[in-house]
Amino acid sequence: MKNGQKIILCVGIFFAYIIMFAGTAAADYNPLIISKTDGCDQIEQGESLLYEISFENPNGQEVSDVIITDTLPAGVTFVDATADGKCSDGVVTWNIGTMSASEYDTVSVTVQVDSNTTGNLVNTAEIECNESEQISICEDETEVVIVYLPLIISKTDGYDQIEQGESLTYEITFENPNEQEVNGVTITDALPKGVTFVDATADGKCSDGVVTWNKGSMAAFECDAVSVTVQVDSNTIGNLVNTAEIECSEIGQISRCEDETEAIAMDYIMEAIATDYVAEPLSVAYIPLEISKTDGHDNVTQGEYLIYEITFENPNEHEVNGVIITDTLPKGVTFVDADEGEYSDGIVTWDIGTMSASDSGSVFVTVVVDSDPNRELVNFAEIKCNEIRKISSCKDKTKVLPGIPEFPTIAIPMAAILGLAFFFQRRKD
Repeated sequence: MKNGQKIILCVGIFFAYIIMFAGTAAADYNPLIISKTDGCDQIEQGESLLYEISFENPNGQEVSDVIITDTLPAGVTFVDATADGKCSDGVVTWNIGTMSASEYDTVSVTVQVDSNTTGNLVNTAEIECNESEQISICEDETEVVIVYLPLIISKTDGYDQIEQGESLTYEITFENPNEQEVNGVTITDALPKGVTFVDATADGKCSDGVVTWNKGSMAAFECDAVSVTVQVDSNTIGNLVNTAEIECSEIGQISRCEDETEAIAMDYIMEAIATDYVAEPLSVAYIPLEISKTDGHDNVTQGEYLIYEITFENPNEHEVNGVIITDTLPKGVTFVDADEGEYSDGIVTWDIGTMSASDSGSVFVTVVVDSDPNRELVNFAEIKCNEIRKISSCKDKTKVLPGIPEFPTIAIPMAAILGLAFFFQRRKD
């Protein structure tokens, strides 16, 4: 072989190696880049969360069949996705297709945090393409924070005034208004000076004038009651102010309520009776008025109408005066109507006036249920009069269930049906 031919052959081999190495280099792609954020470290139950996913082709060549997948964490519900993202079985997929060299873009997905979700939400996204075997992955973590409503507490002893030496029972009603269970529930009742502890329900313990109930856990929307009985000391005069509190592990705020009762001496009571009711002998002993209520339901659905019937009676052989009935409507209902009752700030009041001996009657109030499902509606009614110091009370409990309201059955009188049949018969004849 001549020298000229050898040179040409060497140059050819050299360029062949260059082309081969260039082809190999062109086939060596860098992995695609992906990152994501939701813009927050913490989020509340029920809130919306927007995940934004950024991705980039860092190569000097275009890539094809680019696919992004985002695996949503348990405890969220898919709402929407940009760029025609499709959600199936908790995975959102974007078919991006071709990305040119150094191209950068973003997609996003919106979810809603479920009402019972707790803990951390860990969201994972991936990107892949034909040219690169490596699948790029990124994660985002967000803590779900539960925002609790304060527990609700109220109390009553059924009296405005009480005699020295008499027994007094404080009834404490409490409720968890949250959609989640709460734990470490503790109720304390600081007894006023001038009374002596007698007994407490639900294993309440008295120490240094404070009664404590360790309730423990309360389910979502649970409502319950405890009571404590005391005796008014023989030398006690003035107002007995009783304060109760409730707290739990999840809520920093302590809820409080008060009840005030005037303790009066027996000679004061006798003087009042003699002054106001001279016509009545001082030996008249009145029995407390009776009151009861019902709505005819154990369960009710959201949007349904509820009619409370309050029945009351004077069981005494003498008339009573200044009779007043009050009905405290529960949260979760809207007042509609009351027969001759006046409504104000969630309380319906009936001014009955005078009731003769053994007299009885009924009043009605209509509400519509707008409470969330699984909540218990607890309705309290009271009756009082001038002659009797004890205020009589009653309550009614109804649970709100999910579902379609039951519509009332329309009763068609038989006479109307027969009349209609007779009319059609005459028309036929």
